[in-house]
Amino acid sequence: MTDRATLEALLARVLEGTGPDRELDGDLAEALQVGGNPWKHDGDGWISVHGFGCQAAMFTQSLDAALTLVPEGWGWAISTTGDLVPCAYGHSPDRSFWVDDTKAATPARAVCAFALRARIWIALQISGGKDEPLGN
Repeated sequence: MTDRATLEALLARVLEGTGPDRELDGDLAEALQVGGNPWKHDGDGWISVHGFGCQAAMFTQSLDAALTLVPEGWGWAISTTGDLVPCAYGHSPDRSFWVDDTKAATPARAVCAFALRARIWIALQISGGKDEPLGN
């Protein structure tokens, strides 16, 4: 599993951005090893190390792609705040941990941020760390 510092750095980048970001998409694919494929940077962008010509999914642009980052079994929802800012939230499979409203510039970025917060919590559980609030 990717270390907490890397996940938190990716989370900060997701929350700071305002739209699609192919470099960030590749960094997410590499760090999270989406679909079990190892990823690498080939000078032009992120591709599978198997060289099948596939590129990292457009996580920061597409809700469908962003949802593939949500850990298996986690409940999730997408909404907007009262001031119409996109947000995502949800809970662990046993509902013992909730990620509060995760606000971002776009719905896809909100889901990416939610998924990263969920993975940070999982990393804390694996490492024996204490629970910390992860809403913004």
